[in-house]
Amino acid sequence: ARQIWTDDHGHWFAIGEGLYADPYAEILHHGHHIKIPIGYSMSVGINMRVLRSRDEHLYFSHRQTVYEIDSAGNVKQHEFPGPIIGIVQDLSGDIWVNMLQQGTFRFANGDLSKPGINYLKGYSVSSVLQDVEKGYWFTTVGKVVFYRAGLEFGYCTVSEGLPPFA
Repeated sequence: ARQIWTDDHGHWFAIGEGLYADPYAEILHHGHHIKIPIGYSMSVGINMRVLRSRDEHLYFSHRQTVYEIDSAGNVKQHEFPGPIIGIVQDLSGDIWVNMLQQGTFRFANGDLSKPGINYLKGYSVSSVLQDVEKGYWFTTVGKVVFYRAGLEFGYCTVSEGLPPFA
């Protein structure tokens, strides 16, 4: 059996499923036919996610790996510390890789080659949404929804005018 996904831009994804499935994913992206080895698995489609970014890169996650495919068909492989349960791009162009029980990793400007910033460690983040006021909403599996007005942090010290603790 095969799972097949398509989108509005002529991309398709075919994944073998079941005991005798092919051990690879087939992807058509900008006319390039790409095969990515994913190994045999009885539940191969469970942790698979696909994202087409604004810069026309395709991000395909399977288990603990994100495969980044550019418009020329070049593939980069990015490893993560655990199972990936979601991958999204926000309004600012940042890419978020959501993990099972390890929070979410934010990659500024969608650059997965640089270290990501980890938010909500210990939670299974299922999705990240940036609203029109630049606030962030984080949903978690079976827990709560978090909201942050922004991602910027500021700090003050006693030398900058913060009163000392009494």
